Amino acid sequence: MRRDIRLIVSDIDNTLLRSDGSMAPETTAALERAARAGIDTVLASSRTPLSAGFLLDRVGNLTHMIMLTGCAVRDMKSGEYLYRRSIAPEHAAAILRRADATPDCYFEACDGERYVLGETSLEHIKSRGKFARYLRDLEPCLDVVPSLAEHFRGRAVDKMFVYADEDGRLREIIESLPGRDRLNFVSPIPHGCDILPRGADKGEALRALLAALSLREEQVAVFGDSENDEAMFLPGALKVAVGNAYPSLKAKADFVAPTNDENGVAQAIDALLLGS
Repeated sequence: MRRDIRLIVSDIDNTLLRSDGSMAPETTAALERAARAGIDTVLASSRTPLSAGFLLDRVGNLTHMIMLTGCAVRDMKSGEYLYRRSIAPEHAAAILRRADATPDCYFEACDGERYVLGETSLEHIKSRGKFARYLRDLEPCLDVVPSLAEHFRGRAVDKMFVYADEDGRLREIIESLPGRDRLNFVSPIPHGCDILPRGADKGEALRALLAALSLREEQVAVFGDSENDEAMFLPGALKVAVGNAYPSLKAKADFVAPTNDENGVAQAIDALLLGS
């Protein structure tokens, strides 16, 4: 085994999962081999446990989940939160009013396990023929409402996500949001942007988890594909980008594995962690 790795921390979509949204048996088998070798698994995603339910029993010894792009960390055995950051109610309300008034984009808000879409947002994205698989995955925890601002009135929001058909339009929308200096923006996909509380990202959530587990950065192997995974590439961690990752992430990786459709995570686990 290479180094004293005790924890695998992996993004889900386009990293663990293949492009069609399925998980390869080879990846499940590799995570099970890692569990037998004493290496636990942590999922790190914009998803929540409910929206990732179809794979939770296929990822070795799953101990924790960094969810909502780092806004929360949940203990998967007890269900308790170890860490949580949110956008304050008054700030969230101003952003959501802007979202309600912007019908030419997809805008999603999250509160704990629930994903909330405005009716016009859902119709817009359906008319573009996008996110069909993603929306199916969200069905167990999806609410569709006439107004996001009214739905969340007086309540905090963990994170938001906005998608526009073009990067130029996406930039316009983001730059028009009130209180941008109190927010953090990271891109999980082209033309899409996660909107997080300032200081919240997957890296800060991972640091909080390592402190709770009394683990060092050097005991973690991190796997990812997109911009919002970059914060998890802590200096001491073993940093692995799959072959389909953003070029900027590959440039910061210690190792570039094959793509998600070539079982890159499984191959890296065997080669780097298990020495097989």
